[in-house]
Amino acid sequence: MSRPAVLTALTRLGIRRNGRQSRPLSAGTTWSRLPDAAAAIVESSQDAIFGKDREGLITVWNRGAERLYGYAAAEVIGQPVSMLIPPDHGGEGQDILRRVLSGEHVEDYQTERLCKDGSLVTISLAVSPIRDLDGHVIGASSIARDVTPAMRAQETILHQTLYDELTGLPNRTLFLDRVDHALPRSDRRGQLIAVLLIDLDRFTLVNDSLGHDAGDELLRRVAARLTGAMRAGDTLARFGGDEFAVLLEALPSEASASEMADRLTRVLKGPEVLSGVEYSVSGSIGIACRTIDSTAGDLLRDADTALRRAKAAGRGRSERFRSEIRSQVLGRVRTESALRAALAADDQIYVHYQPLVSLHTHQIVGAEALARWTHPDWGPVGPIDFIPVAEDSGLIYELGARIMRQAAHDCACWQEEAGFAGVAVNVSTRQLVESDGVSDLVSEVIAAEGIAPGFLTLEITESVLIECLDEARLSLESLHDLGVRLSLDDFGTGYSSLSYLSALPFQSVKIDRTLIGDIVAPRAGALVAAIIQMGHALNLQVIAEGVETVAQAARLQALDCDLAQGFYFGAPMASERLTALIANHPDWLSGIERPPTPIAHERQPALAARL
Repeated sequence: MSRPAVLTALTRLGIRRNGRQSRPLSAGTTWSRLPDAAAAIVESSQDAIFGKDREGLITVWNRGAERLYGYAAAEVIGQPVSMLIPPDHGGEGQDILRRVLSGEHVEDYQTERLCKDGSLVTISLAVSPIRDLDGHVIGASSIARDVTPAMRAQETILHQTLYDELTGLPNRTLFLDRVDHALPRSDRRGQLIAVLLIDLDRFTLVNDSLGHDAGDELLRRVAARLTGAMRAGDTLARFGGDEFAVLLEALPSEASASEMADRLTRVLKGPEVLSGVEYSVSGSIGIACRTIDSTAGDLLRDADTALRRAKAAGRGRSERFRSEIRSQVLGRVRTESALRAALAADDQIYVHYQPLVSLHTHQIVGAEALARWTHPDWGPVGPIDFIPVAEDSGLIYELGARIMRQAAHDCACWQEEAGFAGVAVNVSTRQLVESDGVSDLVSEVIAAEGIAPGFLTLEITESVLIECLDEARLSLESLHDLGVRLSLDDFGTGYSSLSYLSALPFQSVKIDRTLIGDIVAPRAGALVAAIIQMGHALNLQVIAEGVETVAQAARLQALDCDLAQGFYFGAPMASERLTALIANHPDWLSGIERPPTPIAHERQPALAARL
């Protein structure tokens, strides 16, 4: 029965707040003494209805009250209503009674009440004064409705809105709310706060190899590790995916935030066994300390910027946001916007080539295609300034496709030249791993330009394999099946592993320029010699980059290196200039005695033929 219907009945019983009663209630009135129709209405109500006198003693008790509180009428009539009020609610009952006896009405008052079995029930309470024929308040009527299920449903919805279902941690919404509250609190107390953003390294490898159930289990374990490292008062949240956030309050200094980040980095490190497979956990952390005008959004933005710098610097480390980083970020934003416009234009992005020279024939046998950009206002923009921006923004797909098409087009003009073996194009991590169309692009390009697949070499840096070996393997095998050549670039920069060369379908290896620069020194020369011998033992062509002097070229030739490139042979140049060099057959090594031509059984037959 609805509350309005119950209140209509109470009007007839003298428990209504408005109008004058034809028959006032007196203390001790029972339902049997009330008019039958009105009593039936009250008794049939699902709500708990009871009355009390001015002293707070219960005078009326319906069946709804029996169901809600567990007491029979005989157990409560004449007892103080305070028996229903939990001890920790203080003088709540007396306060409500005092208000009602003064003529006030209490509506939709949500509170808790104590049941006979000791449990608590959440109710919505309406209390009205009972008046006699002269209008004097002689007691109070109460209507209580159990709202516990609704409250639980509301709490469930609220929990789902504010907490992460997988880990039980606060989510982004609750985290931002806590940061918003922490900011003015830090102002009042003169204390520093900081936000940390944590991102697991190579988490997609778990999902892709072991499945999402294993990934979810790892996230729960990581959440437990981080929770155990939190200080009292800190907030740990999960934003989604493999990203977590930490709010640090009451910090003595910015250095304390960095110390906490280092602590969390150490906590994250260590193996976890998932589905019988051991996975090495690590995480990168970005730190943003509050400045005088920071908002919650500012702190998250700055922490995210610092996080990306930490991941770019090698992962498994932390980086703190500094004011100068903001200028760098704004510079990258401007560069991205300009690069996007350049790719839409026809005359800003182009290709230059650096010759590849055979140390056996002393002739140009190929070239590396290099992206170049000349901005109409800024002038030439260095690759070190725009290639990373292209990678981060996703423009690397369009940029890489343009360079590859142009390189293949130019190669079609050179492939008939005697001794010319093709062009090499660099492939980035995102192109190789994240793009499903790299093999399709290569197929399209070699078909459109009519070049043999073997005249196109794709160079992949070792860092790509370090970051995502398993993802790269499938792409490399697919490209190898197309017939293009694959070269491992920047070999010897600190990540070198023989497993890459033996397990992946590379045809050549390029020694990094840092080793070539010191090749005349005994130790560096010995290392380069070892790489060349190893490459030949694996039937790989060995290329040296960064050759700048005749002494370096002579040393490489003496070590039986196959190819070389660098400023000694020529800076990156336009295709027209390279065409002229190929036609003129310059011999940069004319003053150096040529080594004997390698015999066939010493090299892979196809490679020997190409050289």
